[in-house]
Formats: sequence, structure tokens, C-alpha cells
Amino acid sequence: MSGELVEKAKAYDDERRRRTEVEDRPETAVEQDEREDERLVLERAIAEAEDRDGGDGDKIRVEVAKEKGTSAFKDKKYNEAIRWFSTCIDLTPRDPIHLSNRSAAYCAKKAYLEALADARKATQLDPDWPKGWSRVGAALTGQEDYLAAADAYRRALHLDPDNSTYETAVTKAEEAHKRQEQQGPRFSKKIAPSKRLRNGDGENTKESKKNRRTTLGLPLSFDDEEEEE
Repeated sequence: MSGELVEKAKAYDDERRRRTEVEDRPETAVEQDEREDERLVLERAIAEAEDRDGGDGDKIRVEVAKEKGTSAFKDKKYNEAIRWFSTCIDLTPRDPIHLSNRSAAYCAKKAYLEALADARKATQLDPDWPKGWSRVGAALTGQEDYLAAADAYRRALHLDPDNSTYETAVTKAEEAHKRQEQQGPRFSKKIAPSKRLRNGDGENTKESKKNRRTTLGLPLSFDDEEEEE
């Protein structure tokens, strides 16, 4: 039953994406009504599943919300992703995975304070989970606190010694910290991504953008890291 609901939610998202060309633009009144209708249909389906099978309604809601959040993130609809991951957190507040996912979405839209808060909460809930520490490192990198970022990435690498992504992140953060000390206030401007890149009309390929981001010492994106299960 939950699989059918996930497929239904994904199909609905596909339809909405075809109608929406600008990321997170305000929904029209018709679209808001459609979203509410879909929510009611989903709630009724969950209620029926609970009555028929004794299923866990909250578990199904979390599964659907996570699928929708991940889909929105991959489509670079970060505000929508944050809303869906927030739903997961509301329903399962002690699950570090959802905090990690929301941290990645906050990082992607450069809301680094919020990203760091979620990442730190994830490490408090599970201090032995390397992904949580990598999220801390990404948020600190966004804040240009490269020394602390290197420490966080080292924690992640200590917990997952074979992870080359974490190893590279440690090196990049250490190098960025050295340049920061050497160049002082000029450093921030020098490494800041160009306006063209931020606005999405610069380099065209995913690989060139990834290489540019790594060279500048910017936070790794959700797509660059192993996706949550």
C-alpha cells in the first residue's frame, strides 16, 4: 500500500513540475486547491490502510514526505524540499537522516545557519554516523569557518576511513583555511562563486559545475554524496 502511495505522490509531483517553470514560485489558487485535494486523498488512503491492515499511518506519511522531499531537492526546488523534510522531522524528530536531508537543502540555498543547526542536531542524535559530521562540515564551509569544517570532516573520515569524499573535503577545507589566513579579507571575494554560476547561466554541464565547486572549497551538494536510504 505504501508503495502505491509513493508512486501516486511522485506522479502528482511530475504533473506539478510540468506546470511550474520557476523554482518555488507562488502557487496559484487553483494549484493550492489541487494540493489540498491531493492531501485529502492521501490522508483518506492512509486511514483506509490503517483500518484494513493495521498499518502505521505516520510511517507511510514519512515515507511519502521523504520521497517528495528528495524529488524536490533533485529538481533544485529547495524550499519545497525543506517543507517535506520538515514534515518527516515533525513525525520522527529523533531520526538524524531527515535532519541531515533538511541540512543539505538549507545548504543548497545558502541558509548556512539553519543547515548547521540541523547538522549538529543530527550528530547529537547519532554521533557515530559519519554523514551527520559531513553535513556539519558543509555548513561550516558555507560560513567560511574552514578550520572547524576540517575538524568536522575529520570526524566523518574517522568514522568512515575509506570514504574518499570525506578525505578530499578535509584537504580542501585545510587548504582553504591556509589561504584564508594568508589573504585575509580579500579571500572571501576571491573564492566566492561568480554571479553567473549562482544564477545558473554560467557553466552548463553538471561535471563542470561540480569541479568548480570543489575547487572553490564550497559545500558538497546532496547529489555529490551518497543518497540516504
